[in-house]
Amino acid sequence: MEGAREALPLTASGGCPAIDRQDRAGDLARGRAGEEGDRRRDGDQLRAARAVTLERLRTRLNEAVAAGELTPSVDVHALARFVQTVQNGMSILARDGASSEELREVAEVAMLSWDARTGR
Repeated sequence: MEGAREALPLTASGGCPAIDRQDRAGDLARGRAGEEGDRRRDGDQLRAARAVTLERLRTRLNEAVAAGELTPSVDVHALARFVQTVQNGMSILARDGASSEELREVAEVAMLSWDARTGR
């Protein structure tokens, strides 16, 4: 199993969708103009998708704690929210035309925060 840090969706090895598809809008950052019911339904779908993403991140980080990759004192929920927030922001940047290089730089800075928070 690869380490939690390497598996993050902010790194090239973690399969960062924003870097992989910098020329296309990320699904979670894209909205659709339409009637009020469409917007409400879309909003509900986006919230549900974000909840699934958060749970997957929390599950992976809890596995990392159990495996000794991360210290038990790490706030798994906060760390998962951090990763999710950066990933969502990178998706918006990709939609707006940021280059792969710019997205990699954002990911590198985010990983410095990861390292500082996890002590790794």
